[in-house]
Amino acid sequence: MRFETFAHLPPLSPQQVEAQILHALQQGWRVQLEFADNPSSADLYWKSWPIPPARINSLTNQPEPLTAGYLAAQVEACARRHPYAFIRLNAFSPASQHTELCFIARTPQEGQ
Repeated sequence: MRFETFAHLPPLSPQQVEAQILHALQQGWRVQLEFADNPSSADLYWKSWPIPPARINSLTNQPEPLTAGYLAAQVEACARRHPYAFIRLNAFSPASQHTELCFIARTPQEGQ
């Protein structure tokens, strides 16, 4: 089964996933995680994984920007919570309002 960007490559390592997240953040894109237990190419709807703010700044009472390490940890948290799910990472550009990057960050076979 083929999915999105990097489908022709072997599964990405956690370090490679974090590097892709860092690239997305450097471009100013918004990152979203989704998961599905049994996805198909016709599946348009995946479940969204909520990404809580990393920290709230005590002076401004606003959430601090997310880091690549924190978002990579969220991929791992989703994988622990849903061990038999595919986890997809999406990066959206607020400027163009398009998906700029989309790939499977974890597959159920990894680490088993």
